[in-house]
Amino acid sequence: MKSVLEERKGLAKAVAQAAEVAGMLWQKGWAERNGGNLTVNVTEFADSRTRALPALGEPMSIGMTLPHLKDCWFYCKGTNMRMRDLAREPMANGNIIRIRPDCASYEIVPDGMTDAAMKEVQDVFHLPKTR
Repeated sequence: MKSVLEERKGLAKAVAQAAEVAGMLWQKGWAERNGGNLTVNVTEFADSRTRALPALGEPMSIGMTLPHLKDCWFYCKGTNMRMRDLAREPMANGNIIRIRPDCASYEIVPDGMTDAAMKEVQDVFHLPKTR
């Protein structure tokens, strides 16, 4: 399986920029250990082939309905992942997620370059998870 970034220059650039920011946060000491969330809206880069990718696992509840995020796509730092590691390997330490049409859940989009058992994504919205 190819990486979701392959042949998607805009998406790859957005993820690389997120990795660069993560590196700066770590270098300046502004992100302790696995400190905090890093989320980038990448909706504009979700082409028809990207949108056709199957989800990795079952949808995860956001905890409330957020209609303004319907069908949005995000690159998110993974749970318990360190900023310094995200800076080095962004797709091994983060994931692309998509908000489902119900506006109340999201799915992880698999990436061919990461482990088969991808890590769960941090709660993008700083809300409690309910499954």
